[in-house]
Amino acid sequence: MKSNDDILIASSNKGKLKEFKKLFKNHKVFSLSDLNIEDAIEDGDSFLENAMIKAKHGAKESKIYTIADDSGIVVPKLDYEPGICLLYTSPSPRDVEESRMPSSA
Repeated sequence: MKSNDDILIASSNKGKLKEFKKLFKNHKVFSLSDLNIEDAIEDGDSFLENAMIKAKHGAKESKIYTIADDSGIVVPKLDYEPGICLLYTSPSPRDVEESRMPSSA
């Protein structure tokens, strides 16, 4: 294990990393990309499971204490959707662009 002052944030989100660096200013804080670690495959059935998957993956690959979270949008009026699958339900940038193009009729 590396220094007890080292913490890995199991994310590639720069905003999230910035927030954690403020919280842990007495520690060396790293992101996955800082250590050339690929993102974990988030195939859990809940936000908690995905956070655990990311934390375990980061700790195994880096041998550093690791913090992870997972979040999404849950809308009660939409039967608590899209929830954990938000990333998979949003259209790709190409799909959005194509939907804006006038149809050739």
